[in-house]
Amino acid sequence: MKVVVTRVIDGLTFEGSYLDSIFTVKYLGIELSKSEQVTVLQAKELNKFLVEGKEVLLIPDQSIKKSDDKHFLLRYVYLNGQSINKRILTSGFARVSDYPHTFSKRTEFQEVWEKNSNNNYISTPNKLRQGCGTLPCRK
Repeated sequence: MKVVVTRVIDGLTFEGSYLDSIFTVKYLGIELSKSEQVTVLQAKELNKFLVEGKEVLLIPDQSIKKSDDKHFLLRYVYLNGQSINKRILTSGFARVSDYPHTFSKRTEFQEVWEKNSNNNYISTPNKLRQGCGTLPCRK
C-alpha cells in the first residue's frame, strides 16, 4: 500500500494517508539507539527529512502481527525503491529492534547495522557526507 506521509511523529513513527484514512506507521525492525550522540529531536528531524510529504510504499511482514501494542502499523517503508528502515539504521540513530523478536529481515538488518554502527552519526539534515547517499550524516 502506498501512503502520503502527512506528519512525522518521532524518529520512528509517522502518519500516512490513504484515500480518506489516516494510519500511524512505525518502522519495523528498528528502534532508537541508546547513545549520547542520538537525541529524540535529531531522529525526528531525520525522519522528516527522509519521508515527510512524500509518497512511500508500506510492506507488511507476513511472519509477524501487523501492528504493535499501540495499534501502530509495523511496516518496512520504501521510498523510490530504497528501504527507509535500512537508511535509518545506517544513520547511527537506530539499531535492530528486540521487538518483535522474529521478523523476516532481522539477519539482513543486523548485518547492515553491524557494518555501519561505528561509521556514521547524524549531525543535521543539511550536512551530507560522501558514502551516506542521500542520508545526512558526517564522521
